[in-house]
Amino acid sequence: MINFTLGLLLLPILIIATVFITQLCNLFKDMILGIAGLMIVLDSIIVLGFTFTVVEFSNNVDLFILAIGVSILCSLIFKIVYMKKQFDWAYNMDYRTNINAKPN
Repeated sequence: MINFTLGLLLLPILIIATVFITQLCNLFKDMILGIAGLMIVLDSIIVLGFTFTVVEFSNNVDLFILAIGVSILCSLIFKIVYMKKQFDWAYNMDYRTNINAKPN
């Protein structure tokens, strides 16, 4: 059970990275597509670094990798829900609208 818990420790780290990247997207609204690539690279570095570092402390590697997969899945669900709430302005925006315009 401790191996599964070790793998689930990745989830808060991925959530913090998601919030950080989302705040960057809110700050630089005209570079959202480029920042999406940054999110993929940052998440990959975090997952691989965490996995190769913490696997040394695990007795049952299969259970640890299962928990890593569950953490990634939960992180992706969190990304969808969190970004839907944060980028609600983008769903109502027309492509001809000025991105930097202030709402009425």
